[in-house]
Amino acid sequence: MRLLISCILILSILVNYISGHAVLVAPTPFSTNPSKTAQCGGGTKQTVAQITWCPNSSKTNRASWRIVVGDGAGAVTFRLATNGGTTDADFTTTLTSTVVGGRVPTEVDTYYMDVTIPTGTTCTGADGICTLQAFTPSSKWYSCSAIKLDTAVCDKAPQETALVQYNIKATANGVDAVKFCDQVVNKVVLLPAGTVLSEYDQKTQGVFKNNMLNPLVIGSNTSQCGDLYQKVLCDVSFPLAPGSDGKPVYQVTQKQCEDFIKVCDVVSHANLYPCSIYGDDSSSSLIVIPTLLIISILSLILMF
Repeated sequence: MRLLISCILILSILVNYISGHAVLVAPTPFSTNPSKTAQCGGGTKQTVAQITWCPNSSKTNRASWRIVVGDGAGAVTFRLATNGGTTDADFTTTLTSTVVGGRVPTEVDTYYMDVTIPTGTTCTGADGICTLQAFTPSSKWYSCSAIKLDTAVCDKAPQETALVQYNIKATANGVDAVKFCDQVVNKVVLLPAGTVLSEYDQKTQGVFKNNMLNPLVIGSNTSQCGDLYQKVLCDVSFPLAPGSDGKPVYQVTQKQCEDFIKVCDVVSHANLYPCSIYGDDSSSSLIVIPTLLIISILSLILMF
């Protein structure tokens, strides 16, 4: 399940215009764009808690931080605003954290961190929400996420974020409408809690348009290429809920992936799309989402 969560969270970053450098991946931040805007990296303050963490000095909670470009390197500090605020004065509690595996965040990669919240800490913000801040004191990248605290989760394995199943309906309007990625209509997808489906769909379309106009990403932006790329991008951006075996699923086959690379002339970045991992079935099948592919596709978006 942790692999599934990590993949989906990385996917949620993929559908944004990212030009820099280091950002909180989980819990889901206010903005998935790296930012040096203090104190929370911009974005819209969340009104829904992204995860419930354990307030116990002897327990840890799992977060993850992504260095996108080298200038995002540096140790990460976590602070907590128990009143749910977002000003520097609100972050009164500095939290203890350690990087899993003892790794130092100096290279482009995703780093998993165990964060401890002091026993007895409570959230007094609206709807019982605290604001979690993650930032790099040396390179000044900021992110924030809305969380809740509850001792009831202290005996459970640490998780990065809360994932929710969304039933994409053909009759949906307003914030629930999915139009660009209509291939997932009448299907159930798994996304971070609080995802506004219409905005997420529009951001996916924005990435599509941006990359179709960038010859360093898409060498041949024909209508046939557009059809193939849209299918790949939407399947990645709106992952289906896992099957009965609990594994994540993917609908793109090896042939569809290879057609995308050939028709769109993705020659200079073909190594970022290891199509062989999909298998060779020519019909739509349920394939486990590999972490390598997710990170590779994300990297392609981040390069430009």
